[in-house]
Amino acid sequence: LIYIINRRSFGWTLQMQVDPAPFLTALAVAVVAALLAGIYPARKMGQMLAAEALRHE
Repeated sequence: LIYIINRRSFGWTLQMQVDPAPFLTALAVAVVAALLAGIYPARKMGQMLAAEALRHE
């Protein structure tokens, strides 16, 4: 839509270039954060006995 309006009204267009680096960086940070947020509690609960873990529930 922007392409059509600019082309008809002004005679020029906007060239959109998307740099994938920020998206990949954000994805990597999100994956690492999710892994760290899940691994710590899982390891902590894995070291407990089942009865003790249920008692803490």
